[in-house]
Amino acid sequence: MTICIAAIAQDEYGPAIVTATDTKISWVDDSTEGVITKIRRINSHWFFAFASEDMSTLPLVADDFRKELDGKFTLSDVWKGSGCVHARLGNPAQWQFLVAGFDESDTPHVLSIDGSGPLLEDSIGYAAIGSGRYNAKFSFNSHPYRPRMSLPLAIYCVATAKFAAERAEGVGKQTFMSVLRPNQWYLDNSVPFMEEDIIDEIRVAWESLPTIPDGIEEHIGEFLQAKSHYAV
Repeated sequence: MTICIAAIAQDEYGPAIVTATDTKISWVDDSTEGVITKIRRINSHWFFAFASEDMSTLPLVADDFRKELDGKFTLSDVWKGSGCVHARLGNPAQWQFLVAGFDESDTPHVLSIDGSGPLLEDSIGYAAIGSGRYNAKFSFNSHPYRPRMSLPLAIYCVATAKFAAERAEGVGKQTFMSVLRPNQWYLDNSVPFMEEDIIDEIRVAWESLPTIPDGIEEHIGEFLQAKSHYAV
């Protein structure tokens, strides 16, 4: 289906939210990448992404979010408005939303929304939706990611969670990443993006990590030799 990720970070300029999505759209017997941005701006403080088998309705859902949350910035308003948008969908159980942004005091928040309703993810600091979400969450827990960790490390954790999610069905390799700040405005309500060069460099570094640590086979072998009760 897809992967959409958001995680809270911090640097000397204040709070930030790092996001990553794929750009793949699939049909019954075909797929393509690079033709859609799966994260959209709601207003000056809030953004959303969604996962569904039918991505053709994304523009309509984006318009519904903007109308529902026009001029609203508090967490309670976003919580209520996001739930209303999700409830108006024909079959809410087939849709997943990720909502990320900053409240009226510029405090960052991330929410995930599925058939059971909104879930505030601030305590763990990140949210992931789509078919690749389980792989992404495993990656976050393996690093481990910490809420409000430094922005460079958060970018690495989010990028590698996206790469790990690519093993799931329906997740594309092309990666769209953003660093969001409160009160960012761009032309046409667009979302700022990270350059592909740094994403590619992170991927190369991640792929070069050894699956089995260097020297571990010899170390365990020496342990077994020293313990006679492990002998056959």
